[in-house]
Amino acid sequence: MAENKKVILIPHCVLTKGFNNNTTTHRNEIEEIIKVLLDAQTGIIQLPCPHLFLKISESDSKIYSATKENNSVDEKHKEGDHTKLYEKILSPIISEIKEYKKQGIQVVGLIGIKDSPDCSVNTSNCNEQNSQRSGAFIEILLQKLNFFFITINMADIKMSGDSTEDIYF
Repeated sequence: MAENKKVILIPHCVLTKGFNNNTTTHRNEIEEIIKVLLDAQTGIIQLPCPHLFLKISESDSKIYSATKENNSVDEKHKEGDHTKLYEKILSPIISEIKEYKKQGIQVVGLIGIKDSPDCSVNTSNCNEQNSQRSGAFIEILLQKLNFFFITINMADIKMSGDSTEDIYF
């Protein structure tokens, strides 16, 4: 069995600097998050990026406008239901989590991105007003986890260059 007995789920952009947030402040936030997790002896499961998969889907299926510059991911997010795509890309993550649990490794939490239409755990600004629900991608992840009776702690962090919020699991 693994020496580390706990892991946390983290959105792709938290560790990978995101598509458009490659700033010194963001790198400092990444370092801060990793330091907290290392100090807590907590491993990381990096979630796949739903926006990246939307871009791949766009390229593969040609279902969106040919003028990519004029269609942001947020615009595309409104254009359709991405449930099947999100279920497909989350399937290996769910399998990994189930295996970790079998091996006695605890999934201690899920970090979300505050106000993200896909990766927020608490609110979504997809409809231009904050509603008390998870982002679309996280919602599907939570449904799958609930199906297997897996519950986890959740907290959003703000990744806009402001300092990260304290997270305790």
